[in-house]
Amino acid sequence: MKTCTKCGIEKPIECFHKNGASRRSMCNTCRSADVREYQKENRVAEAARNAKYYQTNIEKCKLSRAKYRAENKEITALRNKEWYLANKQRAAAYGARHYREHKEKYAAQNAEWYLINRDKKYEYKRNRRARKANSTGHHTAVDVREKLALQGYKCTYCGADITERYHIDHIMPLALGGSNDRGNIQMLCPTCNLRKAAKHPDVYAKECQELHNALNYV
Repeated sequence: MKTCTKCGIEKPIECFHKNGASRRSMCNTCRSADVREYQKENRVAEAARNAKYYQTNIEKCKLSRAKYRAENKEITALRNKEWYLANKQRAAAYGARHYREHKEKYAAQNAEWYLINRDKKYEYKRNRRARKANSTGHHTAVDVREKLALQGYKCTYCGADITERYHIDHIMPLALGGSNDRGNIQMLCPTCNLRKAAKHPDVYAKECQELHNALNYV
């Protein structure tokens, strides 16, 4: 046992940091409180000292921070969220500056992500387009795959095989007030989708029938 010289409480020896071959005179709790008080009173000097240490030990600091974040994910996430809520403008400015300084890195990361998550990429684009058109509803890449399976991987209009290549169409176009939910999407071959464009489904179905009749007549 050992008595702390500050709080005067007798504590187990493990409560005192090592100082060479012996132990410090203050317990860990009192010493931590002293350090925090000193840092609070000497913020400028401490900031300069920390910056200097970081510059001379960059890799060591990065590894230490990465280890801490990995071992304390919940605490780190909470602190980051609290800081962001209290410093939104500063965070936005930092994000914009970081993006400008690392455009090539971001572009490479985005390209890699798109290759791995192509369905997600188009999901985001479709939903964004729907929001711009003030359309209601939402659908996901999972909804698209389920629709493909329900259609037997065939184009709704011409029956062409669309296993390898297909377009996602809004049955009632967004421009005509159609929603963006899963009930208003269908899978078409590229040709049918480009021909249909923003036409009413009844109008395009009639055109398809007229084309079919014309081809059979010939």
